Formats: sequence, C-alpha cells, structure tokens
Amino acid sequence: REKLMVYNIESGKTRQITDGSQCYSTSGAFGYSWSPDGKWFTMSYCSNHHYPYNDIGIVSAKGGEPMINLTYSGYTDHSPQWVLGGNAILFTSERYGMRNHASWGTLEDAMIVFLNRKAYDEFRMSEEEKELMKEIDKLESDKEKKDKPEEDIIVELDNIEDRIVRLTPSSCELGSIALSNDGNYLYYQAAYEGGMNLWK
Repeated sequence: REKLMVYNIESGKTRQITDGSQCYSTSGAFGYSWSPDGKWFTMSYCSNHHYPYNDIGIVSAKGGEPMINLTYSGYTDHSPQWVLGGNAILFTSERYGMRNHASWGTLEDAMIVFLNRKAYDEFRMSEEEKELMKEIDKLESDKEKKDKPEEDIIVELDNIEDRIVRLTPSSCELGSIALSNDGNYLYYQAAYEGGMNLWK
C-alpha cells in the first residue's frame, strides 16, 4: 500500500494526501498527476477493494479529504492526465474492450472525463461554433487578457457520468495517449494489425 505525500520546500513540512488504503502496488510505485492550478491530484485507485480493477479519482492537494470517484466503471481505468487546462482528465480504460478476466488479452480505449459542463459543451461544438468563439476571443484586448486572474479548476460532480467520452474509434492494444492543447486531436500508439503504430 502506497501513500501520496507532499513536501513543502519553503516550510519543510510534509502533508499526507492519501492514506494508502486504496492504492496497492507490488513495485512500490503508482501514478498520479498534479492539476495545473495546484489544487488537485488525479490518480488511479482501487475504490472498492477489488484490485486490480481501478477507477479514476481526484483528491484535494490540501490533504485530509477523501478521494472523489469520477468513473465508477467496475473495470480497469488507469494512466490519468490533466488536459484542456485542467478542465478534463484523459485516461485509459478497458470498459468497452476485451477484459482481462484471465489476466491477459486486454483491449483498451482512450477516454476523457470533463470536470465541468462548460468544458464539455465547448468540446462538443461544431467547427463553425469553434470559429465563432475564436473571433469573439480576438475581440478581447491583450490588456484584458493580461489583467484576467488565473482561474481555479471548476469541478462539477452532478451528472459527471454523462460527461465521460470514448475517444478512440475501437478498442485496441493501446500504448501512450496524448491530447492536443485545443482538444482537436488525439495522438495514440495502438496495435490494430501487427505492431504498434502512431495514430491521430
């Protein structure tokens, strides 16, 4: 069992983020990602004590607060990473593909969960709507953009299950995945026929 801790360089103090009860590792390591605003962590964790079937969760970087389950899939979700300025989390899941009931043969998909309705609605915009948004953004002066304070990530849990989207066209032997900053392109390594190839 592994704990996530934060060491503050300035104060020299350490705070505990997770207690280790939901993170199991035979290698002594686990994956996590710190949000762009520094207020959250996302990680793959064993929510129902049914290892290795993990969900994707977020937890406050302040410490002392419970993990929030975002996926509730019942199968293995892993490798979460913050995208779209922290408004969404990209991850890998076997929920649609062949599952590893016998510990081999998993086929996976790239998935994304949107933490707020605004990010989800913008992602689903048509090309015409996106171009209109760009024109509106251009009208905002450089000074206004400079003076605009950094926004905290907004987390809206209500109906978040409806904001989980499958990005890959079909399940596959999946490698690394990455999303462009504007959310228009997914880059991923996959083996559909033979060895691994890079897809867009």
